Amino acid sequence: MNTFLTRIISFFTFIFIATAFLTARADSTNPPPRLTVELRDGSRLVGTCPESSFRFHSIPLGDLKVNLKDIRAVERISNTSAKLMLAGDDTLTVSFVDATITMETKFGRQSLPVDSIGKFTMQGLNRVGELNPEQATAYANQCINNLRQIDAAANQFALERGKRTGDPINFPNDLTPYIRLDRNGKIPGCPQGGDYTLKSVGEMPTCSLGSMAKPAHVLP
Repeated sequence: MNTFLTRIISFFTFIFIATAFLTARADSTNPPPRLTVELRDGSRLVGTCPESSFRFHSIPLGDLKVNLKDIRAVERISNTSAKLMLAGDDTLTVSFVDATITMETKFGRQSLPVDSIGKFTMQGLNRVGELNPEQATAYANQCINNLRQIDAAANQFALERGKRTGDPINFPNDLTPYIRLDRNGKIPGCPQGGDYTLKSVGEMPTCSLGSMAKPAHVLP
């Protein structure tokens, strides 16, 4: 009887240890979320964050420590407050606890003062380095909507300036009077870091990610 119980206990102990090991291994193979930071001067940095969480303060909820994978975006409202948008569609008005945000970029590790940040978005990745399906669809829809606005602005520009099909467009400068700009006075960019191109009247604007992104960042 004692031998039987010992075997049962040993079996469940093995299952517990094996499960914990596989879970830890899976977590370690997940790449860090991609961080896209739009600075208040109009610059943009794309990279990853070495931290696992950010700290905020909310007046009704107090101090918060939010895991990066739960953050969808943070957009500055004023010099002292920001809008925290979470993956579950919760939204909070918060202030940053820390004075800087650290990120790994192609220029090396950078410590960005929070006062210099206009907005940043998190792109959670799965084990093979792809966006989670829900986030990928949201980013694609936002990018396509931006492309539609650029296309409409180009048509309005051509109409008011008497341009014909094939006439060159100085993008983005020619279109800024005909489109709603972001808080930095820029045409809204691709949320996934792609670059927009439009060379002439009658041409469809494109995102550099195009069909490489899934879903594609392409006008239908």
